[in-house]
Amino acid sequence: MPYGAEGWAAGRSTSTATPPSSPPRAPGKLDPADGITLDVWIAPYAYEHGIDGKPQALINQHDPDAKTGFLLGLRRFGQIVFQLGFGADLIEVKGAADQPATKGRWTHVAATYDPAAHELRLYRDGRPTGTAPTPDRAPQLASG
Repeated sequence: MPYGAEGWAAGRSTSTATPPSSPPRAPGKLDPADGITLDVWIAPYAYEHGIDGKPQALINQHDPDAKTGFLLGLRRFGQIVFQLGFGADLIEVKGAADQPATKGRWTHVAATYDPAAHELRLYRDGRPTGTAPTPDRAPQLASG
């Protein structure tokens, strides 16, 4: 059985997948060239307007000026957004404007980069809400 497989079941995941008898392991290096999935549960009580039109980050490790890294966040009025940097390009996919993260209600937000399809995908409560094509090269993580 693979390391940590005891904590996984079809359709479920857990953050406590380490068997009690196993020592903790350091996380591996993230390689977005192989694809990436980010997800988070949120229940916003307000939406930020964003400084200079930038999204409010939920999960991020990015440098928008260098066009590297990733950001999963919200734009004005709760519109879900995912950005992924490719060095020369910062690709953004926006969720449908009529499917925002609802104030005061738990919403599952997920974003994926599929390198085989050259596509970013955005999901709200398990349903697709946006896609965007990506360049035919690997994304780059932000330094630092």
